[in-house]
Amino acid sequence: MAGFWTSEAGQDIAPIFQELGFRCIVLDVDRRPLRIAQARFRLPAIQALPEELSLAYGFLDLITFFYVVEHLPDPSRALQAAYHTLRPGGWVAIAVPLISGGQARWLGFRWSQVTEAPRHVSLPTLEGMKRLLEQSGFLPQRWEGMHSLDEAGALSLSLLPHASSPISCAAPERMLARMLRLAGGLLTLILWPTALFLRARFGPSLGIFFGRKAE
Repeated sequence: MAGFWTSEAGQDIAPIFQELGFRCIVLDVDRRPLRIAQARFRLPAIQALPEELSLAYGFLDLITFFYVVEHLPDPSRALQAAYHTLRPGGWVAIAVPLISGGQARWLGFRWSQVTEAPRHVSLPTLEGMKRLLEQSGFLPQRWEGMHSLDEAGALSLSLLPHASSPISCAAPERMLARMLRLAGGLLTLILWPTALFLRARFGPSLGIFFGRKAE
């Protein structure tokens, strides 16, 4: 089995799938996480956008986009490229923040996923993600909210944005960065009940969607 990761966290996720028997490739436009994937996990790593690759039709069994779609200027093009590269019956998994969820309704432009602009080009709704899968050729299978602690973390970053360190593993942390990360972790636990309430009342703010290529 071959798996393909285009992901801010791909270098961390791929080893788990290696243990399941996947041969993994990591894709990112940022060279720093790719160096980690190569040096720490000895994974093949490619610096490119999905639509820039020329992999053979049916080359992969699984492709994941973990918090990537919101960064892409043309997500439909990227998913169509993924569809071409998957074998018949192959799967795509997409984790993404949802503008239709409870945190966006409560915080509006102060939500951490909104303040990520211009890194975040767009934020989809639940229905928008389903349509994106269908328009790219996939058969939507299911979706579910991410773990409530993930949502509490996103809520924490809305109040303490400097606690974010998406590539902290690329270099030694300074003391201030460590303290901010610790404060962010504590704030995440404090806000966990609030995140649970917003999720139950208005719906998940982070979701993962699964689509399949027809046999």
